[in-house]
Amino acid sequence: MDSLRGKVVVVTGGTAGIGLVVAEWLAGRGARVVVCGRDQQRLAGAVAALPGGLGLRCDLVDAADRALLVRTVTRCCARIDALVNVAPPTRIGRLVQLAAPEAERSAAHALDLTRLVLPHMADHGCVVLLSSLAGASPPLSRYTATKAGVHDLVDGSAPRGLRVHLLRAGGGAPGGAGLWSWAGAAETLTPRGIAGEIKRCLTAR
Repeated sequence: MDSLRGKVVVVTGGTAGIGLVVAEWLAGRGARVVVCGRDQQRLAGAVAALPGGLGLRCDLVDAADRALLVRTVTRCCARIDALVNVAPPTRIGRLVQLAAPEAERSAAHALDLTRLVLPHMADHGCVVLLSSLAGASPPLSRYTATKAGVHDLVDGSAPRGLRVHLLRAGGGAPGGAGLWSWAGAAETLTPRGIAGEIKRCLTAR
């Protein structure tokens, strides 16, 4: 993905913060950017800042919404070249504070969306998953379990020819060359700093 012009890129969490910074950068380089979010007003504001962008109202915690997102993008754009999955879990808290369906859905949505996107991804496509050092930091049990699950399951998840990057904000992470990327310095732990690392993942050779 040395050139982003004309590429179809889905950015979750693309209506604010890190996701919006990345979406604006992609649109500025000629990519066709698809953002999703639950808040229609924020979604409309984000799309207005993305030339040629597409916004879809979607709750990624809901399995039906995830499937609808992928169907809509592939129907409108025919393919997906990259997925930047930065949408956070819906709520941080101890496991005992959460209802069972909420805990189950929240821990799985990032990985399940990736699973749905991969069959529609063009050759030499790219997936970027955002994680953090919290993958090994109790006591935020539901949040940390989500991040740890991303760490464990991302390796080997992509078909041959595709690249999967795990951005572990806040420090390095072990892994094979070309698979893992990270923000290694404290000064990068801002929306723009982390977005810069995501940009590096998308354009890495």
